[in-house]
Amino acid sequence: MNPSQPSPIRILMVDTDEDDSIFVQSLLAASAAGRYELDWAPNCAAARDAMKKQAYQVYLFGQQLGQESGLALLVELNQNGNAVPVILLTDRNDRETDMAATEAGAAAYLVKSQLDQWNVERSIRYAIESAKSLGLTRKQLQGAQQASQAKGAFLANISHTIRTPMNGILGMTSLLLDTPLNEEQRDYAQTVIDSTNSLLQMMDEVLDLSRIEAGKMTLANVKFTPADVLREVNKLMSERARKKGLTLSCKFDDSLRDVLYGDPIRLRQVLYNLVGNAIKYTERGSITITAKILGQFGPRMKAAFEVSDTGIGISPEHQGLIFQPFVQADPTMSRQQGGSGLGLAICKQLVELMSGEISLSSKVGKGSSFRFHAYFECVPPGGPGEKQVEELTAY
Repeated sequence: MNPSQPSPIRILMVDTDEDDSIFVQSLLAASAAGRYELDWAPNCAAARDAMKKQAYQVYLFGQQLGQESGLALLVELNQNGNAVPVILLTDRNDRETDMAATEAGAAAYLVKSQLDQWNVERSIRYAIESAKSLGLTRKQLQGAQQASQAKGAFLANISHTIRTPMNGILGMTSLLLDTPLNEEQRDYAQTVIDSTNSLLQMMDEVLDLSRIEAGKMTLANVKFTPADVLREVNKLMSERARKKGLTLSCKFDDSLRDVLYGDPIRLRQVLYNLVGNAIKYTERGSITITAKILGQFGPRMKAAFEVSDTGIGISPEHQGLIFQPFVQADPTMSRQQGGSGLGLAICKQLVELMSGEISLSSKVGKGSSFRFHAYFECVPPGGPGEKQVEELTAY
């Protein structure tokens, strides 16, 4: 195996319906975010045998497994000191199921009728990262929950109140958008999708920040080209800019096409946050993304990125606080536009993990420019060539 490539995530799915396992396998096989290897067991006995022969990072348990149940198997494993996170696959989306799954120690649960690649991957990543962040085995976690019954009940209620309904809202609204709708109805349905995704993003930001502050966030070191990341950000954010009548452009020099080693997902996350904020707080004009290589320093390449807008700007008294958690430049606008006040704090922490720094310059009523640099590992450099500039513009 190439040492630069991450090891595959091994998953054991226990379910009586082999078609369900084939479907989940097809969702994971289509993923571009990571490599997965899924084994299937049709019943609890086969699952126990598989667990003895192979180490897994995640278990997916069906709720009904013939004469036994996924919840019973989960309880059995936890009593034996299981440390592998378990995701329960259910046929129902209700409070009773959510409470039972949480009390049994499931990391998450998914409704089979709402399975899609996004939900499955998110739940797997959430289960793995939660287990890492807590740094506890399942047996230790049970002890902590027993010591704090009130906290356990609170977490179970929050899980049901937020995550479970959001997955249902996303799934059903997506199905609604596939039916004949008039323009007004389609706009309402899309607003539901956008709002739900915003809330999911806030929850992810809280999780990210807690992992960073606990020192549990680690960056990948995989092969990628910064130019591909920039093109993807420009492409995916263009529609949001276009809906507000804004111009989004992206310019970078030819050297960013070179292959480097680093964490493209976290680089993309920083750029998404900065461009998303720029679009949110700009009513007219443009947003510009620029990037360039500043030079090679030993085995590492230093790259600079900038996101500029013609938006409302940030007052001098807020500029020194803007990268702190839960701080927003304009609380009035933030209430109108939404947001948790965590995005820029996470950007700062991620940039620092990339050995870089982030800063801003801004004038109220004129706009803002956020700049950061980051270091990436070099591949053996080729011969020098004439630099060219690529420019992507969306109107």
